[in-house]
Amino acid sequence: MGSKNLSEFQRDYEAGQEALERGRYRESVQHLEKALKLVSPLTRYSAEAQILLVTAYQGLGETAAAIALCQKLTAHSVPEIRRQSQEILYILQAPRLQRPPEWLSKIPDLSRVPESDRTYQQGSNPVKSAPRVEAVPVNSRQIDGENRKFIWITLVALLLSLAGLVWLGR
Repeated sequence: MGSKNLSEFQRDYEAGQEALERGRYRESVQHLEKALKLVSPLTRYSAEAQILLVTAYQGLGETAAAIALCQKLTAHSVPEIRRQSQEILYILQAPRLQRPPEWLSKIPDLSRVPESDRTYQQGSNPVKSAPRVEAVPVNSRQIDGENRKFIWITLVALLLSLAGLVWLGR
C-alpha cells in the first residue's frame, strides 16, 4: 500500500468515524466504503474500518448488511478483530425485547400546533423581582469575641490532650 493510498485511507477513515460519532450514518458509510477500496481487505486497517462500517449500517437500520459484514469479519486473520466481530454479531442477532406500552413515554406531536396560537407563546411581561432586603449591621467585636472563646477552648483541649499523651507515654 503506497503512502498516498494510506493518507487517503486515513482521511476517509477519520471522516467516516467522525460522521459516525455525530450520527450521520449515511455519510459515514460513504467515507468508510471509499476508504476500504484503498486498502487490502486482509489488513488490520481494513478490518477496523469494516467494524465501524458495521456500526454505521446498524445506525441506518440495515441490520442484514451489518450482520453479513460481521459474519465475514469473524474469519479475519487478526484475533482481536475476530473476537470483536463475534461480540458485535452476538448483539446484532440478539432477540429484540418486547416493551410494554406503559414503559414508553408518549411525546406529543407539536408540528400541528400553530405558532401564532397565543396559549403556546411565551409571555412578554417582565418578571417582577422580590423587594430588596437591607442587610442587618453586625457588630464585628461581638464576632471576634465569640471566635476568641472558641480558639481558647480549642487550645486548652489540645494542651490537655497532649499532657494526657505524655503522661500515658511514661
